[in-house]
Amino acid sequence: MSATGCPFYSHSAEKTDIKAPAVNVTEQQEVSSDEEKPCFYDRLGKYDNISEFAGFLLKRCIESKEIGHFWNTMSEDSFHHELSNFTDFCCVKWGGPAMYKGRDMHTTHRGMGITEEHWQALINIIITGCEEKNLPEDMTQEFLEFVSKYKSAVICGPSFKDCVLNNPDMDVRKKMSAYGVSRHTVFPKQ
Repeated sequence: MSATGCPFYSHSAEKTDIKAPAVNVTEQQEVSSDEEKPCFYDRLGKYDNISEFAGFLLKRCIESKEIGHFWNTMSEDSFHHELSNFTDFCCVKWGGPAMYKGRDMHTTHRGMGITEEHWQALINIIITGCEEKNLPEDMTQEFLEFVSKYKSAVICGPSFKDCVLNNPDMDVRKKMSAYGVSRHTVFPKQ
């Protein structure tokens, strides 16, 4: 573990191996088998470490050839808002005391045109990021299981732009669903 208490956080460029903390057997208290392990929020090192890791992953997403285009026109302020929401969302879902003020995952991602290929690129970034930060395998798996719960909310149909281009008479003040567009709608390439 790093000095910050997070298993994957390190200021140095070197990889740091995760090692179990030393325990003095004479001081070790007996633990009942039904005692719960700490929540994921605590095991990841709490808010600041989760925020650092969220920023690390978002930076990797921006750098990605497969999904970086989603950030092409994002302002600095919008990026920091996204980072804050991503951090708060994870912290709340992982048992932390943060308050998530963002929208639900479907509303947030609807109209972005995220595909299965984009999703897989994100998963690869997460796996690589967890490896780079030396997150233990069981915690990496727990993180991936958490993210996978939101797949159907993130891959939720065509982009809003494609909807407008394929519906010339569309009133852009209305939602895409008013035009029969669902997560299964596929428009021809323009």
